[in-house]
Amino acid sequence: MLLTGLPEILKLRVQEAIDSIHCWHQAWGGRIYISFSGGKDSKVVEFIVSHFYPGIPLHYVNTGLEYPEIVVFVRKHNNVVEVRPKKPFRWVLEHKGYPLVSKKVAKSIRTLRNPSDKNARIRNLFMTGINSSGNSCEAFRLAKKWYPLITAPFSTSDQCCDIIKKEPLHRLQKQTGRMPIIGIMLSDSSQRKMGMGQQAGCNLYDSKHPISRPLKNWTEQNVLEFIYLKKIPIAPVYGEVIRMESGEYKTTGEQRTGCMFCAFGAHLEKSPNRFERMKISHPQHYSVCMNQLGMREPLQYIGVPV
Repeated sequence: MLLTGLPEILKLRVQEAIDSIHCWHQAWGGRIYISFSGGKDSKVVEFIVSHFYPGIPLHYVNTGLEYPEIVVFVRKHNNVVEVRPKKPFRWVLEHKGYPLVSKKVAKSIRTLRNPSDKNARIRNLFMTGINSSGNSCEAFRLAKKWYPLITAPFSTSDQCCDIIKKEPLHRLQKQTGRMPIIGIMLSDSSQRKMGMGQQAGCNLYDSKHPISRPLKNWTEQNVLEFIYLKKIPIAPVYGEVIRMESGEYKTTGEQRTGCMFCAFGAHLEKSPNRFERMKISHPQHYSVCMNQLGMREPLQYIGVPV
């Protein structure tokens, strides 16, 4: 049983996930899929879903940016449907810009670098924190420390994920007619908190892109504890999940395994950061990142040591 041996709060989270998955499966007559990245969050979703509905397809976007260990781990699952983006990461960097700081900051920079009559109000919001009604919205104001990116010798953009990850999944979803279950959590970022909504349920049936988010109310610690207690296999790039003396859980390897070359949040990491670790663990990928994709200058520009 999935609930056996779990502490009460985690048992509540798992039961909530189970309920949302059952409702989603029933609502679409079983025509559903799991958006499977090979990361620990999507593995937890796959573990729960397959307990009740074995064989549900796992839609995997091979962006070319994953850790090689992730790709190998994904392909060990029998029901994987693999899709690739139409445009490579290099094209995104050259035509849209580098993913720097955060999606919120990158969107602000992209807008401010491309002024027009149509975006005058949003540009004012990003610069002043005052909306068109004259109300204060400080959450949208661009911090002055990032002003240099407006005139930097390279572009910054938040569009990478839309082109590299979302478009292939939407394309595959249209082809199959299946509806997605996604392992995203409200606690992941402030952007997700605003986008997902504090009051919205785990399942969004009537949105432009209907999705089920059974882990919506989970935390990182909930995910790690569940993996630890249920002995769920995860990609080796994470190492293993251990319980520390404090009672908290952590991975002994990488803590997150999104796109290897993404710089969102890198400025917040202590040394050795993800790129410094990559130089040691995956030197060939590091060379491609710095020398072929030109990530060195943008990273150094925002103060990330490489």
